[in-house]
Amino acid sequence: MSNTNPSDPSAPTPPADLQDLVYLEEMFHNLGYEDGVRDGIRAGRLDGQVFGATKSFEMGRELGFYYGIAEYWLEILNSQLPHHPTGTTTPPVPPSPPRKPTPATTTTTMTTTTTISTMSSPIRSNSTSNTPAAVMTTVKNPLRVIRHLKDVLALIEQFPTTNDRETDFIQTMDKIRTKFKLAMVPLGPVPTMSSETKSVSQTMSY
Repeated sequence: MSNTNPSDPSAPTPPADLQDLVYLEEMFHNLGYEDGVRDGIRAGRLDGQVFGATKSFEMGRELGFYYGIAEYWLEILNSQLPHHPTGTTTPPVPPSPPRKPTPATTTTTMTTTTTISTMSSPIRSNSTSNTPAAVMTTVKNPLRVIRHLKDVLALIEQFPTTNDRETDFIQTMDKIRTKFKLAMVPLGPVPTMSSETKSVSQTMSY
């Protein structure tokens, strides 16, 4: 009969309880999991803030680009319409009766035409056919273009400025891009943001 007296140093050590070993492993696993969740939340919040700031900056620059061009062309088209739908205070000048031009009148007319045809345009093109004066002679339905431009401005003004989980920002941006292209096609090549503007968001540091 073996001696199992615990006071006897020569007594054999009783076997360890397997259940205690399993519980010890599970305890350390739970402690490690809690540490990982805590550190993950801290790191994820920082990464989310950086990512959100970067993407919101990119969307803001793009929306501002669309808004500026749409507002520019809307002003041009409205000013060229005979009834001035924007309600400008300057009424359209009635055409003068035809008369035989003098040399001085001819020179003035040529100078004015050159000035209008070289007006700056947001469309980046070397062709003078994309200037506002030239576009007004080629747009078949300016009222439809004006309606599309107003839709672009309205969509941008209604763009959400808060981080709402129920808002689909990607779908809203795609809708604005589509409406912008639809408005720009009758006016010539669709303008795009320059590479310098796009690279700004890529060089941001936090």
